[in-house]
Amino acid sequence: MHRIVVAGLPEGPGEVIEVSGEEAHHAARVRRLGPDDAVVLLDLRGGTALARVREVTRLDKRAGWVIRLVVESVGVEDRIVPALRVYAEPPKGDDLLRMVDQLSQVGAASWGPLACERSEVNPRDGKLERAHRAALESAKQCSRAWGLEIESRVGFREAVEATDGGAVVVAHAGGAPYRATGHATIRLLVGPVGDLSDEELDAARRAGVQIAAFGPLVMRIDTACIAASAIIMDAERRERERNGDGLGR
Repeated sequence: MHRIVVAGLPEGPGEVIEVSGEEAHHAARVRRLGPDDAVVLLDLRGGTALARVREVTRLDKRAGWVIRLVVESVGVEDRIVPALRVYAEPPKGDDLLRMVDQLSQVGAASWGPLACERSEVNPRDGKLERAHRAALESAKQCSRAWGLEIESRVGFREAVEATDGGAVVVAHAGGAPYRATGHATIRLLVGPVGDLSDEELDAARRAGVQIAAFGPLVMRIDTACIAASAIIMDAERRERERNGDGLGR
């Protein structure tokens, strides 16, 4: 079923909503939607709706397409638990877009650039905007009610000090295997290509955060982020099931 991202959802069934711009163009020209086709609407803030196409209209070349949909049902979904916030140096080129897409698919809540002593990349606004677009497209592909957020750049020492009551995990080859924390919010910090400095690792140890390894081999940044996120999400799910707790701490 085709999914369309909208700025806001109606309050209840029976209402008519209009979709224009790129979303309407893709639905009309690529997916070839027509009257009575079913569509899922997502506002990426938890809201979802099932709707059916009433009318597909092409206005003109400049204005493009407009799709009118009749809403059949409206709902709200809870956020994915844990809220995994990933901070890492951006991979170069299109690897960042692939990484954001796959982080969205494994259920991470956000990604943000991490500034370390040996960092080489400081992404410009244009690259972050492309990352935001990749997150939006991924949300439609995997039917996420809550979109993956793109956060501002943060320094390692700031990120290692959790202020939200959650857990902090530093990915490092010298760490022990990951241990589930049971927390509802987790920060995952992945160092740069040149690795974390000894001073940064010492700061992490002093802060009492978990330093964890997520495999026997040295991984690229994008691979490390995705592999670590998948391991964390699965381990935390298993921990909640063992404790009979659907929400975590």
